Amino acid sequence: MDDKHICMIPYSKTNLDQIKGYDGFVSPEGYFYKVCKRDAMEDVHDYFAEAYVYVKYDEDINQVYEDFQTRKPDFKNIRLAPKDILINHYGWVNFEYYKNGMVEVTPPDPKYTNKKINDKQFVMLVDLVNLNGDKMESLHKVFDNEYITKNNDQLNSGKSL
Repeated sequence: MDDKHICMIPYSKTNLDQIKGYDGFVSPEGYFYKVCKRDAMEDVHDYFAEAYVYVKYDEDINQVYEDFQTRKPDFKNIRLAPKDILINHYGWVNFEYYKNGMVEVTPPDPKYTNKKINDKQFVMLVDLVNLNGDKMESLHKVFDNEYITKNNDQLNSGKSL
């Protein structure tokens, strides 16, 4: 890996003020890991994913990807970037500002490994949207209708769960 620096500090509700204006990932445990400022032009999400998997899971993300393709030959022709592996194999959620108050949220896709977004991640995503003044409807596309319906009042009010 080259000489880039990444932050591996898990942020939670107790220190949310320190991550306002950042893009990053939400771990399965519900912690936010900042990757870059929202206005940063360089794409460091793949670098973060590769480094995090190497340091914290003691695995080579390229080997994880090769093993996945061996187990699931139907996906041999699909190119997954390191951030896609972090999302789909390890169950993380990508959180990036898009434009006009909307955020791009990429949860695990169950077709790859049967992983889905969990309640801890959902709560953190709502907190991040509220913290940054983003539009809550950014989150609607990532949750199934049952979850949205059960929590619709809290989603529309902008309150944290």
